[in-house]
Amino acid sequence: MGKIAIFAFEVLFVSFIVNLTSGLVGRETAISITIWGWFVIAGHATCSIFRTDFVTRVALKTRARFKDAQMLSYIIVTLLGAALASGYWYSINYFYKRVGLITKAEPEPESAPPADKVSTPFDGRVNVKKALPGLSLHTFIRVNNLPAARRKYIFDFGHTQKERFSVYISSDNIFTFSFVDAKNEPHVIQLPVGGNGFPIGRFVYMCCDLGISGESTELRMYVDGEEIGSLILPFKTDVGALDVGNGVMGSDLSGENGSAVDVGELMIYGFTVNALEIKDHIRPYLLSKKDKRYVEFQGTQWLRVADAPPGSRDANQPDPAKQPRWRTRSD
Repeated sequence: MGKIAIFAFEVLFVSFIVNLTSGLVGRETAISITIWGWFVIAGHATCSIFRTDFVTRVALKTRARFKDAQMLSYIIVTLLGAALASGYWYSINYFYKRVGLITKAEPEPESAPPADKVSTPFDGRVNVKKALPGLSLHTFIRVNNLPAARRKYIFDFGHTQKERFSVYISSDNIFTFSFVDAKNEPHVIQLPVGGNGFPIGRFVYMCCDLGISGESTELRMYVDGEEIGSLILPFKTDVGALDVGNGVMGSDLSGENGSAVDVGELMIYGFTVNALEIKDHIRPYLLSKKDKRYVEFQGTQWLRVADAPPGSRDANQPDPAKQPRWRTRSD
């Protein structure tokens, strides 16, 4: 078997082993391992090329010119090898940064965040914490201006009195991510609309995270992979029977207080995600040019997320003229 065939077999075998064990380590560890793996593969490929008969003959002829200065030839080879290895390392890391697998992160602060209920602005750190049980809403969305002095619900899940997960614009035009626990206590993140707050008039990838651990409750909001607001409570809240199946987009649970919003995609998970994982979700939407359809809501339309069978009167507005409509993006 030739050297090239042996090398190809080794690469395939290593890829097979990595795929089998990829789920046993965390994302950050896996990224570090693959960087070193590609570095080793590149080095091994270079050694295999240098050991071919042609390269060996060229090297022997070149070394013969250094009869009286063999030490100089060794130094030159060492420097060339170091430069080649540095080039491989830089190129691999540069590629990982370009595709978003490596993101600059600052260390977490040693002290715990203050135990108040005021949403905190994003401080530039990348959230790489482990997933927490809870609820994570992901959507490709465009929020449009609707001049109405009332709440304008974008998503609403759960029950009207408690155990409720909602995203809406308040009557005073504040973008709000709200979680009402089983004790009817509200916990919210609020941001201004437009400007440095939540963007309007353009499609963005929005994620709203609710995570519950044994000793804390975390609410986080992301736009296009960047954390724009968070609420960290140093105690565990009672989620109760938060019924995700009882959910509405475009209005509140009763089909009232609608918003002007365009929804291109909606995904809901039973656990939180971190910023790097969110960017993995975003990448297909940025690269794909195939599916640009979305559902349009203009303040009176609404659509049940689940439970109601398609075509039933409970699935959307019974009036056909007020039902949400499919549109196609022009950009």
